Amino acid sequence: MRTHRTRDLRLGVDAQAPSALRAAGLSTRALLWALVLGLWSTACTEDSPGRGEEGGTCRVSLPQCNEGLVCTSDGCQAAAPTESELDVTFSFLVGDAPASQLVVTADGVTLAGIRVQVVNRDDGLPFEGDLRLFVDPESAGSLAEQVVTATAGTATTRFRPCNSREPGCPEMARLALARASAPLTAIAISPITLVPLPDNRTDAGGVDGGGGA
Repeated sequence: MRTHRTRDLRLGVDAQAPSALRAAGLSTRALLWALVLGLWSTACTEDSPGRGEEGGTCRVSLPQCNEGLVCTSDGCQAAAPTESELDVTFSFLVGDAPASQLVVTADGVTLAGIRVQVVNRDDGLPFEGDLRLFVDPESAGSLAEQVVTATAGTATTRFRPCNSREPGCPEMARLALARASAPLTAIAISPITLVPLPDNRTDAGGVDGGGGA
């Protein structure tokens, strides 16, 4: 009887073993899946900023982005630093005559000096940095330097006008100033008056068709 009882006990253990092992296997798989899902969720959170965060999509409601960020076509991005407004004063020198506006004979030869004085409007301090000058239309003449560096708020260059006897030379043009960082956005404009050559004057200042005695 003792032997039979022991065998029954063993059979009972053996009968329950497969069920216990299956339960343990299920628990292990569940833990593994939970671990994988947890890691995946963390990776997605790190790689994908939330709405309104830097690099994330803009919110539909206001504010669209967190403080210090702006909504762009690429989502929420850091706001660009605001540049100070500039006050610009042009002055010109044609020959020995200083002027506040550029009036020059369109002979294709004369060089007119250009001086630009620039100060920061916020604090009144001289501007330091690169600026871009351009002539509109381009056929009106050329600049010795288009990109100039303002030192202590002052930058200089020279302008050579077109020749009025050549096609496309206008009588009026504009001199425009822009920041080198935004070269297509004019911040100051000054008119240019191009005086046509007389019909009897050559480029060198002589007289056409002169003859001897």
